[in-house]
Amino acid sequence: MSVQEKGVGVAEVRPTPELTQALEHYFRSRDLMRRGICLLNAGCYDDALLVFAEAQRVQPDAINLPEYIAQCYMGKGATDKAAEQMAAAVERDGADVTARIRQAMLMMRDGKTRKAVTVLRQAVADHPDCAELHYQLGNLLAALEEMEEVEDRFTQAVAIDNNHADALVGLALCCGAREDSASAVRYLARAQRLKPTCPRIARLLTLAAKGARSRNVAIDISTKMPAASNTDDVGSAIGKLASIIEQDPEFVDAMFGLPAEQGDDELYAVLTLAVEQALLRRPEAAELHFQLGRALHRLDKCPDAVAAMEKAVDLKPDYVKALIQLAQLYQQTDRYADAAERLEQTLELGAHYADVYYALGNVYRKTGEVRKAKNAYENAIRVNANYKDANKALKELSAGMV
Repeated sequence: MSVQEKGVGVAEVRPTPELTQALEHYFRSRDLMRRGICLLNAGCYDDALLVFAEAQRVQPDAINLPEYIAQCYMGKGATDKAAEQMAAAVERDGADVTARIRQAMLMMRDGKTRKAVTVLRQAVADHPDCAELHYQLGNLLAALEEMEEVEDRFTQAVAIDNNHADALVGLALCCGAREDSASAVRYLARAQRLKPTCPRIARLLTLAAKGARSRNVAIDISTKMPAASNTDDVGSAIGKLASIIEQDPEFVDAMFGLPAEQGDDELYAVLTLAVEQALLRRPEAAELHFQLGRALHRLDKCPDAVAAMEKAVDLKPDYVKALIQLAQLYQQTDRYADAAERLEQTLELGAHYADVYYALGNVYRKTGEVRKAKNAYENAIRVNANYKDANKALKELSAGMV
């Protein structure tokens, strides 16, 4: 199908297949996680393991949607812009701590594990209340198989921060090594509730539960279903995404490449929040108002979408994409005269696209202006002789005029 035949959005930038596929993976992984957790709760451990393995294959990392979109931006090749936005999670503990952890990780990669341990031991001595340091030291000690201290480090990390999901997983693995199935399940269930989108944690929990059942150990699993992102737990990630969109508004086009049923409301709610935040810093950016209107439209908030799109056109009267989208919104709200005016403006600006003529023909037909409609359909066919919808509409109209 040609772009002229596709619809009123012919002037849009086409999203890259890689970005669209990445978003499809995100939503598929989330759906798999929900299915797997239902199977886990039902005690169907083998089936759950298969589902979690597939979720882990599709999207290995547990990550919220705004962070994931920011990573997609990096995948687009704009690493110079995105790098500043994707700060390490440990940065909350201070730049000095972050630097020491990175230093230790580099030493570990170079095979200098003992030196890396020394660096982290000193860091722990300097920052004894930093959960992340205890956790990272535990990881290094695990590589050296010094398991007694490993469990102590993970225990200390959890004592400092009882929401440290990775330390809870570490503790669970230690318990599993001692065949303490009940404790392993308990720690993993806590970690799963903290990171309900993580397939690795869910898979480990399932394995622990299966092991407990084989030993006739009574367990009580309380799981959390992955839910849509909310502003309480993804505020900083929304800020990162807003910064990216502020610099590159057309990046949002990639998100509209998904079929509406696949993206659902979560994606467009996230985009709306991010674009609104970007607009606080760039209120005169017509491109941002345009993207806000598109996101609001996907959320079925037509009046708000119209207002945003009108603002885009006010700021940039020759903004062809916004004029076309605004005409579409006017049609959906039965403002046919306004829709015709915007489409005529688009043609005056030189956007002689077949789908613009076809849309204009539909508007004229709706308002009973038959001859104008016929002329518009004929113009659409002149641009694209194979435009099926325009040919069909012209035949119907001509038959009615006889």
